[in-house]
Amino acid sequence: NYSYTSGYRQIAGDKCVVGSETFFLPIEAECPVVAPGDIDLMVSKASEVVNKSITFNFTQGQGAKIVTQYEWSYGDDSNSVTIGYSNANSTNHTYHTPGDYIVSITASNNGGFGVDDIHVYISDIIVNVTIKAPSFISAEAPVNFFANVTTKYGTKHLVNPKYTWKLAGEKKVSETSYISYTFTSVGTVTIEVTVFYIGGIIQDSVPITVEKSIIKINLTASTYKELVDIPVIFSFTEEQESSTLTTYEWSYGDSSDNIIIHGFSNASTTNHIYHTPGEYIVSL
Repeated sequence: NYSYTSGYRQIAGDKCVVGSETFFLPIEAECPVVAPGDIDLMVSKASEVVNKSITFNFTQGQGAKIVTQYEWSYGDDSNSVTIGYSNANSTNHTYHTPGDYIVSITASNNGGFGVDDIHVYISDIIVNVTIKAPSFISAEAPVNFFANVTTKYGTKHLVNPKYTWKLAGEKKVSETSYISYTFTSVGTVTIEVTVFYIGGIIQDSVPITVEKSIIKINLTASTYKELVDIPVIFSFTEEQESSTLTTYEWSYGDSSDNIIIHGFSNASTTNHIYHTPGEYIVSL
C-alpha cells in the first residue's frame, strides 16, 4: 500500500465554496499489481541418472515479484509453492524413477500469470552388460549380436546410450543394443562391446569361433514392413538337403532369446512379434 493526497492545496485567494478539509488528507490505496511475464526456466543438467540432485532456476523479465506466488511442478507428482521471487527462483529436485519429465514454473498474482517449462531425462543405472551371440557363426553370412543390459531398477530407460563394437578388428558404433556383422574369414576372434551413457562406461567381451558354412539357405519374410504387436512370418529354403540332425538357430535382431530348432521340417517356418518400433535384422 501507499498514500497519496486528493483535492487541491489551499492558497491565498482560494474561492472554493463547497470544500472540505478531508480532501487534503492522505488516502490509502493498493499498489497496482502487474502480471508476471517473460518467465525463462533453466536447468543445471537436462540429463542425469536417478538419485542425483538437479538444480532449476528461472528469471522473470516483467511484472510484480514480491507478492507473486510461484509453483514448481516436477513432473513426478511432486510440487512446491513459494511466495516471492527471491525465495522461489532457484530449487533442487531428485528423481528416484527413470523416465522423461516435464518441469514447470507457474507465477501468478492478482494481475495474471506466467508459465514456462523444460524437459529433463532421467536414466536408469547400468550394473552389467553381456554379449549374446549365436551358438554357430558362419563366415560370409550376417550374424546378429546383442548387448544385454542389466539395470539397477529393471528398466531399459537409458539416456542417449552409444554402443561401440569391436568385431574382427573393425570398430562399429550403434545407437541400439544390437548389431549385424558379416565375418569374411574363419577362426577364433574376441568381440567386444562398450556402452557409453550419462552414468558412465561399461564393457563386455567374449571369444567366438567363425566357421565355414556348409549349407546355403534363402531366408524370406511374409512382410518387410509391419506394425508393432502383429506377427511376422519367416521361412527359408535350402539349396541342398541337410541332415535331420541339423540345428537351426533363429535370431530376430531384438532382445528376445534366440530360438534353436532341430530338423528342417520343424525349423523352416517360424513367426515373431516385435513390441518396439524399429529396424531389425533377422538371421538364421
